[in-house]
Amino acid sequence: MLNITRRAVLGAPALALPSAIPLTLQAAQRKDPHPLYLARWREARDAINAPGLDEDSVEAEALYSEMCVAEQLISTRPAATARGLVAQLVFFRECFPAFVDFGYGPDCHPLTLVACAEMTARRLAEMR
Repeated sequence: MLNITRRAVLGAPALALPSAIPLTLQAAQRKDPHPLYLARWREARDAINAPGLDEDSVEAEALYSEMCVAEQLISTRPAATARGLVAQLVFFRECFPAFVDFGYGPDCHPLTLVACAEMTARRLAEMR
């Protein structure tokens, strides 16, 4: 027969918590990749706009493709965390002038992005 004391039950979570914190942070980063999508989009955007890049080069096409993939990921997938929501809103703010001036391409969906951000905000508000 297993002998479990009250002290063992109450003390076990406290001993496990410090070692679980890094795993929790890593899981949160894996759970919501939106900050990574934003970083990838910014890198590709900045590289495309760098002086001296030939717009017709293979490199420019690859950068544009990478930027479009990041746009699609960040704008069509709901964020899972507050950091992901912030990344979506920053992306929208940085893209808004292009939405107004040029419209948007098939990989960037501003209304879907706003709907995803709203769903995340509502879910986070319910968690409190």
